[in-house]
Amino acid sequence: RDRSPSRGLGDVYKRQLKPGESFDRVARELLRADVSGRQLASYNGASSSSHFRQGDRVRIPIAWLRQQPEPVRVIAVSGHAQVRSSSGGSLRRLGGGDIIRAGDTIITRDGVVSVELADGSSVRINPSSSVVFNRLTRYGRTGMTDTRMRLERGGLSNRVNPLIEEGARFEIETLSLIHISEPTRRTPIS
Repeated sequence: RDRSPSRGLGDVYKRQLKPGESFDRVARELLRADVSGRQLASYNGASSSSHFRQGDRVRIPIAWLRQQPEPVRVIAVSGHAQVRSSSGGSLRRLGGGDIIRAGDTIITRDGVVSVELADGSSVRINPSSSVVFNRLTRYGRTGMTDTRMRLERGGLSNRVNPLIEEGARFEIETLSLIHISEPTRRTPIS
C-alpha cells in the first residue's frame, strides 16, 4: 500500500498499462464517473497520456475507483442455519445457492455454513455462530475486493486466495481482535 501523505487520498492501486491504454481509457473502465482521465494524468504528474507507454505503472487512489456491492454465495448448509437480512425482518432458513449481501447476518444453530466470496475465497461458519458481513465490495474491473466480517459469537475458518493487489482486503473482526488472514491458509478463528 502506498499511503503517501503528499497525495492526501489514502491507499493507492498501482496498474500496469496495457497496449493501447490511456489515462482516459483507464478512467472510463475503472474510475467513478466524477473522476476524469485528465485528473488521473495530473495525479501521476503527467500532462497527457503521451508521457506513459505500455508497461508503465500508473498510481490510482483507491477512493477514485468505481465500487460495487459484491454478494457472497452460500455453497453448502449442513444442519440448521438462518440469515437475517440487513433490512431487518425475521430470520429465514438458509440454503445452498442463497445470496448474502452486506449487512446480512448468518446464524448457525447446530449447522455449518460454507460461503464463497467474490474473489473465490471461502469461509466455513461453525455451529452456534453468528457472523455479520459488514462490507462486500468489488473495485470495478481491478480484481480487488474488500471483504469485512464481524464474528459475534462462535467460530469459523477460512481459505483466502492470494491478494492480487495491494489495496485488496480480507478482515474478520471479533470481540477481542481483528484477524487479517494470510493468503492461501485455512485459518480457524474461535
